[in-house]
Amino acid sequence: MKIKFKTVGAKYKVSTGVIAMILLFFLSSRVIFDSPFEEENTKLNTPVSINNMTVEMTDRTYFSDNHMLEIDLMITDSLQDIPPKLDAIVKEKSNKRKKYHPEIIKIRDDFYVLFVRDIPEDWTAVSVQLTDENDEDSSSIGSSKKIYSSSADTKTKDVFVKRNQDYYEAKYIDLKIKNNKKLIQEEEKKQKEYAVEITQINSRISSLKEDKEYQIGKEKEETESQISSNESKISSKEEAIKTSKEMLGELEKRNELLKKRKSNLVIED
Repeated sequence: MKIKFKTVGAKYKVSTGVIAMILLFFLSSRVIFDSPFEEENTKLNTPVSINNMTVEMTDRTYFSDNHMLEIDLMITDSLQDIPPKLDAIVKEKSNKRKKYHPEIIKIRDDFYVLFVRDIPEDWTAVSVQLTDENDEDSSSIGSSKKIYSSSADTKTKDVFVKRNQDYYEAKYIDLKIKNNKKLIQEEEKKQKEYAVEITQINSRISSLKEDKEYQIGKEKEETESQISSNESKISSKEEAIKTSKEMLGELEKRNELLKKRKSNLVIED
């Protein structure tokens, strides 16, 4: 049966409507049946906000002998009063409908290891959607962001060796020491910058004092006010240096204690 259109405009409207319906069908089917990966890789040590916590992927390894992916996760910030009870939904890009049964092992309140078995050898990328069973806000599926690991950016080892708790505790300690060293460098940089600024301000004060010798009245008062203001700035920066040195001392002490703690671990080869 042929449909006759009275005008070219009517034919155009019908064609546009049909195209729109087709596009809508494909878009909805992708969302319902085969949600696309928004990205294929999350860089290591990149903070990702997931509901009421911030997570960093600190390490990842694929073991080809048993097709297992291991991902280390650090909780760098949490708004919860109690440690998270993590669960994960894992999907592999080549077969997003396959269900995985990940295992999450808690090493510390802020450090977890995720194991995902039966990842195919030719895998390209994996998405991990974390939820916290202790957090009502993360209970609904799709409410949290995902982290991604691509095969190209994941270490591969031939053989998986089961490690004890102390092995992962040592990895956790090394991360803490590394982060503290970074903070120490930042504090040392701050102190140097403050010292340079103090030298510059002192030079400015000297110039103002020289100028003041040849000034009278209101001009002299304004110069004295500038000198006083700059002296206050120096006091403030000297106090900042003192606080920074105290922080640096605390960080160095923490690293000493972390190294001592690590030395007491029994790490299996």
